[in-house]
Amino acid sequence: MITMNLRKLSIGFLIAILVAISAFPTGNGLPTGITDQNTTDTVIANGCTCHNTNTEATSSVIVNLTLPENFTSGETYTLILNIS
Repeated sequence: MITMNLRKLSIGFLIAILVAISAFPTGNGLPTGITDQNTTDTVIANGCTCHNTNTEATSSVIVNLTLPENFTSGETYTLILNIS
């Protein structure tokens, strides 16, 4: 009986730790991302520069995806994806 309660307690504790760890990145960010482009702070102006010392963009990818305004169940849609 004590082993069963200890097992339930251990599983509950593990689940609580996993939820806390998975919630950290979302709690640490803004839903709109880094948006202030009129700043002198290079992290805000260019995005995260932690892994790249060169803050100037060396290449860019433009993705354009056309989506309909509304979706209807059972309807077939053509989606166009342009990557350049």
